[in-house]
Amino acid sequence: MQARHARHVAVRRVDLSRPGAGADHVTGTAEAPMQDFQQRGQQDQVPDPAEPDDDRLHGGCRHDSSPQWEAHKLVGSGRPWQASHKTMRAFAWFLALTALALAAIAVFSYPAWTLLHPYFDFPFHRVGERIGMLALLVGFLLIARHLKLADRASLGYGLPRRAFLREMSLALALGVASMLAVVGLMSALGLLEWTPAADFSGADLLRLAALRVVSGFAVAFIEETFLRGAMHTAIERESGTRPAVLLTALLYAATHFLASYHIAPAQVTSRSGLELLAGTLHSWAQPAGMVDAFLALLAVGVVLGLVRAATGNIAACTGLHAGWVWVMLVAHELTRPARGAPLGFLLSRVDGFVGW
Repeated sequence: MQARHARHVAVRRVDLSRPGAGADHVTGTAEAPMQDFQQRGQQDQVPDPAEPDDDRLHGGCRHDSSPQWEAHKLVGSGRPWQASHKTMRAFAWFLALTALALAAIAVFSYPAWTLLHPYFDFPFHRVGERIGMLALLVGFLLIARHLKLADRASLGYGLPRRAFLREMSLALALGVASMLAVVGLMSALGLLEWTPAADFSGADLLRLAALRVVSGFAVAFIEETFLRGAMHTAIERESGTRPAVLLTALLYAATHFLASYHIAPAQVTSRSGLELLAGTLHSWAQPAGMVDAFLALLAVGVVLGLVRAATGNIAACTGLHAGWVWVMLVAHELTRPARGAPLGFLLSRVDGFVGW
């Protein structure tokens, strides 16, 4: 104790009568009582440099290598044991919204078609799809308000307009170039036949390209605003970037297997809403047949999520998405899958394009 706390030693006597007396002949006793140590507290304690304390090693922060703490560091703020709960809360809202839109198709398609059919010749499946989209829109507005997402930054539009358009345009060019490369590779491997393209004139090609670019941007703006905009923001605020990227990619991939199911007007009954819902979810009855397409779309969703996380907005995501969809829609019109080719197993059974 005397060696490490020398300032608590009181000097009693220094014998100056002998030469050399002084520092070599200091005598004394430790007079600091125990209560003095207790009163001085930690402010008088100087850590030994040879034995650094844990707080200084870790920047004054608590160090914990337990599994709960590791999970806490991965998913974001909050108590470690709340990580999984917080991860799923925002995601559950959007998952419930998707389920609600599907339920609306089953419940309201037939009543809406019954009201409209005497005056308009709308196909039953088209009425059901619009019912689902309307339910999704209304629910989205309510959830955005509830989760405090009803602002431009939360929806992914935080950039000034000019910067947003510039980033989106650059990403559009990159999306078109990359998907053209994919189409070229598929053609080189003999996976696409270009026979249908012979029926298109130059004017037809221009018209097709113009119509499909509009479709591409419509799809991109809707999906990116919903997924990489609001949903990504909500999950990222609660749980961090990794869950936001992964969960939005999962929902993105899953919703691409909602098929369009047609019911002839003469066959429409009061149960047609349920039949339409069952037909819409038909692909999920055979999951083995869509594994390749699902994994491919999941990878695309992860890429878009990483772009969203890196840029902080959906400008680049929208451009990439629109470019990919644009080229794919045009390719669907001009080509057909060569399923009999030696590498035909690489083509998806779902649409003949997205696959291994």
